Amino acid sequence: MNIPLLRGLVGVLMVFGPIPLTMLFAHKLIGKPYAVIWPALLAVGLSAWGYYLFVNRIERRPLHEFSSTGAGRELGMGLLLGAVLVLLTLAGLALTGHYTVDGMHPVGGYLFLPLAGQILVGVSEELVMRGVVFQVTERALGVWAALMVSSLLFALGHLFTPAASNWAFANMLAVGVLQGALYLYTGRLWLCIGAHIGWNVMLEQGFSAVVSGHEQRTGVLSGQVTGSPLWTGGAFGIEASVVTLVVSLLAAAVFLLLAHRRGYLRPAHRQPV
Repeated sequence: MNIPLLRGLVGVLMVFGPIPLTMLFAHKLIGKPYAVIWPALLAVGLSAWGYYLFVNRIERRPLHEFSSTGAGRELGMGLLLGAVLVLLTLAGLALTGHYTVDGMHPVGGYLFLPLAGQILVGVSEELVMRGVVFQVTERALGVWAALMVSSLLFALGHLFTPAASNWAFANMLAVGVLQGALYLYTGRLWLCIGAHIGWNVMLEQGFSAVVSGHEQRTGVLSGQVTGSPLWTGGAFGIEASVVTLVVSLLAAAVFLLLAHRRGYLRPAHRQPV
């Protein structure tokens, strides 16, 4: 376990491993119509427990980055930030003449059905990328290498869809840098978890938009993104739009600057707030 690569692989397995096992067990035990929400929430708990075991048993260090103190405040800030970033992106598309709202759907229980899956994605991906990968790499190679390696793996993980493109990869790389900057800003994972969930929820339930090339769902508002794939993101959705790239890079620069002013780019000075 003194080998960083091996330790990182074990951590990824401990966090991600329970997810497919839980889903497989749930769908074998209960029919799919009845196994929509609770398997994902159970997988969230098991994934978080796997991370706790990794830090406690393998790394043998305090779990500062995932402690409950101040978690609600940072999680709420992250949810708000993710929603605001979506609004800024759509505003940029609207101002350039590439997005219009053309309708509104009735608000109903259907809006809550994807929520458990979105929580699972936000929690598990951040535990792996900003928890395991970032911190193992940082202790081995330093903070900038950790930021780049975790962002690169985050981007590569979003390419396993037929809708993926070069622009999608560039944008996911920028989003990975932003998520890493959010972690560095607080020294904890709750802000980046909240931002991840808030972005997906606002994009999908708020604006009925495609998320990372997956199947489009009905949300509160419906709209049209028009223009070339440079603006629309193509089949991958607006997460591959040049506007998303600009918004993500600007937000990442802001939070990296704030982290630098706090001294949090130096691990020895980083204390959760």
